[in-house]
Amino acid sequence: MSEPRYGIWSPVGSNFGPLNAPDEPIDASYERTRSLVAQEVIPRVQHLQKVA
Repeated sequence: MSEPRYGIWSPVGSNFGPLNAPDEPIDASYERTRSLVAQEVIPRVQHLQKVA
């Protein structure tokens, strides 16, 4: 049996964006979404992999 695969679902494009966060731009472009995932999610996943 192969290892489980995990993924991240995030809206890209259209008008998805934070409407209640005044410091965040209303931008759901691929580039911004990718940078946010790389900045916030990937380090946390790597930390969990080290702990496990």
